[in-house]
Amino acid sequence: MNRLILMCGLMFLSVSTWAQTRAVTGTIKGNQADSILIGATIAEKGTPNVVESDESGNFSIMVSDTGKVVLIVTYPSGGYKTKEIEVGTQSNVTVQMEDDVQQMEEVVIVGYGVVKKSDLTGSVASVKPEELAKVPTANVMESIQGKVAGVDVARTSGSATAKPQITIRGNRSVNAGNGPLYIVDGVQYANVEDINSNDIESMEVLKDASSTAIYGSRGGNGVVILTTKSGKFNKDNNKVRVFFNTYTGTSVVSKFPTALSGQDLLEIKKEAYRSANNLTSDQAVTDDQAFTNANEKKGYQTGVTTDYVSKLIKRGSQQNVQAGFSAGTEKLKAYFSADYYQEKGVMKLDELKRYTARLNLDYQINKLFKIGTNTQLTHYEQQKRVNPITSALRISPYGSAYDTTTGALILKPFGLAQMNPLADEQKGAYDNNAQITRVFPLLYTEITPLKGLVIRGNAAFTIGNTVEGTYNSKKSFFASDSKPSNASLGQNGVNNKNFQLVANYMKSLRAHSFTFTALTELLEYKTTTFTASGDNVPADALSFYNLGSATSNLKITSGYEKNNIVSYAGRVNYAFKNKYLVTATGRFDGASVLADGNKWDFFPSVAAAWKLTEEKFLASQRTFDEIKLRVSYGVAGNSSVAPYSSQSLLGNIPWAWEGTTNYATSTLTSLGNPNLKWEKTYTLDFGLDLAILKNRIQFTGDYYMSNTQNLLLNRVLPASSGYSIMLDNVGETKNNGLELGVTSHNVKKGKFTWSTTLTFMKNQEQVTKLLNNANVMETSPGSGNYLVVGHAVTSYYDYEKIGIWQSDEADAIAAYNVLNPSSKVKAGDIKVK
Repeated sequence: MNRLILMCGLMFLSVSTWAQTRAVTGTIKGNQADSILIGATIAEKGTPNVVESDESGNFSIMVSDTGKVVLIVTYPSGGYKTKEIEVGTQSNVTVQMEDDVQQMEEVVIVGYGVVKKSDLTGSVASVKPEELAKVPTANVMESIQGKVAGVDVARTSGSATAKPQITIRGNRSVNAGNGPLYIVDGVQYANVEDINSNDIESMEVLKDASSTAIYGSRGGNGVVILTTKSGKFNKDNNKVRVFFNTYTGTSVVSKFPTALSGQDLLEIKKEAYRSANNLTSDQAVTDDQAFTNANEKKGYQTGVTTDYVSKLIKRGSQQNVQAGFSAGTEKLKAYFSADYYQEKGVMKLDELKRYTARLNLDYQINKLFKIGTNTQLTHYEQQKRVNPITSALRISPYGSAYDTTTGALILKPFGLAQMNPLADEQKGAYDNNAQITRVFPLLYTEITPLKGLVIRGNAAFTIGNTVEGTYNSKKSFFASDSKPSNASLGQNGVNNKNFQLVANYMKSLRAHSFTFTALTELLEYKTTTFTASGDNVPADALSFYNLGSATSNLKITSGYEKNNIVSYAGRVNYAFKNKYLVTATGRFDGASVLADGNKWDFFPSVAAAWKLTEEKFLASQRTFDEIKLRVSYGVAGNSSVAPYSSQSLLGNIPWAWEGTTNYATSTLTSLGNPNLKWEKTYTLDFGLDLAILKNRIQFTGDYYMSNTQNLLLNRVLPASSGYSIMLDNVGETKNNGLELGVTSHNVKKGKFTWSTTLTFMKNQEQVTKLLNNANVMETSPGSGNYLVVGHAVTSYYDYEKIGIWQSDEADAIAAYNVLNPSSKVKAGDIKVK
């Protein structure tokens, strides 16, 4: 009886509960009228009832039939504000989501995907496009100088054609290079100087191993990701947006040392003569003794001097003009820009002209398929010259650079072998001209077969051709009485391919959020080279355009290189309650340039982050908008060495016999290494992210420790081996460093904004181990460059200078020369330890 009463009660309760619920259906739409959002979360406020929108953006949820019903709609992928909808008695609702501009700005691009900045577990710096455009440069990497902690940007010279040298968190390698890996629109592209900074939508710099491990090969030196702009569609103002940008500027050499001349230089020359001839300070030196050249003496006596440096260095200039348009419909979006950039260096014969065009197209075929292309065309016209500044500082200033009667340049002002530093500026004396054309088409197909899953296939090609000609006449800077005119013409062709298949799947289960990434990638690099040269060109006007007219030393060489990299990778991003974050990555790479048995290797990483501001025990505080702790550890590889480095190569040597030319086969300078393997960098990173005053002040800090093993280096071999070098894995290096960055948004009123960014970086690099436990190794035969254990990768190894031998140290000098007979030191010489 009691059981019957209990069952009846339960049935009554069930019926009563069922009677108090009802179904509400609806559709979740994005910021465009006909766009739908897949995977949006719809929850009844105050209850555990939660559903997701399907592949059509539709949903159905059971809600309470009594009281005030409110639905909370969120979009886990980001970019939209959370929205609350009062349902009332409605049974069907349409929810139009609104863009969350602040949240969208915080979305950053990482390897093969995107993530909200607040969800990052690794060390990633993001640079906004307006920051890149503030500093107009030929190479966009120069515009981030001083803006990203841990990134060192240094231009290699003042030439208009010079490229900046970029290092992220110090130097690790020697022969395998220390430059970062560049990713443009998802694929590798080495020629970042081709990209106009005005065409860039975002830039991310990946610094720690957790962030770079997804790129495996060559990710050990950091990764720079560039995403170019695409067309936009605005349902409220669907018009073509036409843009035009231009600027002009000048460049000058600052604080260059001024050379001595006149009486000041003569006193130095007299002192040099006095020292060389062991004269005392009270013994006079005549002008005839100080001047060893009659022309130099005449120039002094007549008061004629020439400042060769000031005649070489001029005011440089830059000019840039860009025009284009951006447009879009619901299905087709287009972005096009054309750009002209010109830079004249601070010396004559130093000029760069760049012509670029970019076309980005995206076409949504239907809900499942999307196709598009990002295509870049670049053409350069370059003039280069030999840098004569060192000679201009050394040559005597006494006398004129030009004949006072004819006005012609005096090739040898002092009748010696030393040429006039201005020699190359004569008409027809010297020419170095390069024409470079590169095409970078990227084609992609994107498929969305089911909710949360996006599969993308990329096919990218780099097709490049460089033609460079050089001509040195008998009156050029490097000419000599015994050296004839010389002309050369070289061609370099590049044909690179990059094929990718990338799948990203996002899934949310109540408090759990997952993102899975899987990919396979093939990179193929091909290079062909051709060079012809000859001496004694009969006329300067022919330059390098008619090599067949050269009468001696005609040479033709050609070459071919090819290497491949094949990769498989996977990554999992996991978040629990939006406060505990974990990222795990693994990549398997195979590089053809390494030895058999060592071509393949595995590069794993793991990272975790904890958002303390999401915890209940900090919910009541109002000081911090964000407190996030990060830690990561991972392995990245480096195989950036020349193809065929694991093999011993042969070459032909011509020899004559009875009037005919024959060829012998000979070994080349490099010995093959059958054990050549990956250079690996192991990195541990600790990070802290803070934000206060409603994110107006943001701070990020990182401390890292990296260790590079199996260092790739050209090992110097003994002459008895028949070779001079062998590429080998010879040692280890380490880098420890601290990075701090503070950004403050000081003023934001109307169209006026003012923000400040301060960065601090300290990196200590050190060689920790060399082959056979040696303390010193030369990096290449006769280079004078060494690796020294306990010191930085770039170090100078020489005697330690401890002073100058004094005139009152005669006994010590004599004793030193007895112990070191070959030194023959005297007072005034440098004293070494």
